[in-house]
Amino acid sequence: MNRMYPIAVLVTIGMSICLATAQSESKGESERQKKVEDNFKVSWTRISYDKTASVRSTFVPEDQRQEVSESLSLQCEVDMLDPNLVLGTSMFAVIEEMTDDKGEDIAVYSRLPSPLRVCYQAPRYGWKYVGSTRTPKWKNVVRSVLRLPPKADLYPQWAEEIQASPMVIGLDVDSTSRAAREISRAKGRFYALAAESFEYVDVPFKKSDKWVRLTPEVEVQVVEAWCKDSSYRIRTKGRPRGGGSMPPVTPESHLPARFLVRRQLIGPDGKPVGRHGVVGYLPYRVGGGRSDKGNNMGQIKKIRYVIAVNPTHYEIPFVLEHIPLPEP
Repeated sequence: MNRMYPIAVLVTIGMSICLATAQSESKGESERQKKVEDNFKVSWTRISYDKTASVRSTFVPEDQRQEVSESLSLQCEVDMLDPNLVLGTSMFAVIEEMTDDKGEDIAVYSRLPSPLRVCYQAPRYGWKYVGSTRTPKWKNVVRSVLRLPPKADLYPQWAEEIQASPMVIGLDVDSTSRAAREISRAKGRFYALAAESFEYVDVPFKKSDKWVRLTPEVEVQVVEAWCKDSSYRIRTKGRPRGGGSMPPVTPESHLPARFLVRRQLIGPDGKPVGRHGVVGYLPYRVGGGRSDKGNNMGQIKKIRYVIAVNPTHYEIPFVLEHIPLPEP
């Protein structure tokens, strides 16, 4: 038997295993991409047209004295269906293709936003009034006959809910396209940040001189922690100073294997208590203080830091249709 035959067989088996692994990883990434894409719903809320004309002094050559510029601002809302799936979104969008009501291309140029609008922001939460129901009298009469206690009325309560994120797209439009009555179709993209998994580091809710490692770059120390009845206060230090040397993350940023995304206060039952803290831009900064009020705040036992593992940038495509153009 040829001595090279066993080696060739082993090489073939090894290559087959590597190919199968690569295909499996590629399929898994495609499925994650689709899942993240399907988590968003983009809708337009307003479109504004601006025309600016300026005239310079007579010291400027006559053919350069007047300047006219036109622009469109397309305001959108981005609804997030599952806030637990996505770490944050960058509300800077790029329009790649736009057609008018005649099916012709509209020449557009995306205007650069302010630097902070490019940065990833954590999901936004608001409050809504829910749970207001009154039990009909006849039901309590029936319960009384059956010797059951009356059913208590449910009074309105405040509850948190995920809010849509605003997205403003600034466009410079070719003046030859202003004759169109509407934007028939606008195709664009923005970016979202999602993680492969999460890790949790729990720290006792009490003052301590001990530094606790959260990620390879960040440690935390609890300087102040107290709660009584429905009030609490917490103050922490981060090391390096500010809770990490990493600036706000953008779609162009290199991502570490782990970074901090939020903090939760945990009750004796192991569940979060209180309301969502204001996270803002990612990553979460551990240094600073916070005080608040809410139900069961006297039962805080731990501070839980949530760490994203293997975060990844995702490009989210969207399509908007039938946007009427305002009159010049």
